[in-house]
Amino acid sequence: MTLTARIVRAYLAGNALTPRALVAVLREVAEAIGHLHRHVNDPSAIRRPTRQEITASIGDDFLVSFEDGQRYRMLKRHLTKCGLTPDEYREKWGLPKDYPMVPAFYTRKRAALAKRTKLGQYDRNTAKPRSDYARRAAAKAASQGADPHATEAAYGA
Repeated sequence: MTLTARIVRAYLAGNALTPRALVAVLREVAEAIGHLHRHVNDPSAIRRPTRQEITASIGDDFLVSFEDGQRYRMLKRHLTKCGLTPDEYREKWGLPKDYPMVPAFYTRKRAALAKRTKLGQYDRNTAKPRSDYARRAAAKAASQGADPHATEAAYGA
């Protein structure tokens, strides 16, 4: 059932209309819905936020979505539900290219976690010794006249 028919049906549940009045109500509701649909799909009809509104939307522990006015910790996840990518969102609302998708506290929290777990660091002094498999493969390659360094690189030695 179309949206127009559902609205008119709900209206008729509490109101008695003549057939002429029913036609007029149907026409008015259909025009109103059409106007709303054009307004929603027209990118020029969206009011762009001011610099002050953009600045106010970025809190230390939240970001305010211009789509629904709610606070979020991960704006990207919310935008996915709305069917937008971060770039489309920035373009739609006229936001700068460096507008964040996560609040500052979350970025600091993830950075601290990465440092604590030593993500991206490799210390050869504390690394595990070469595996037996890698040593045997390098020895076999050397005995066959192949470059042992190429084999070591291939087997993570």
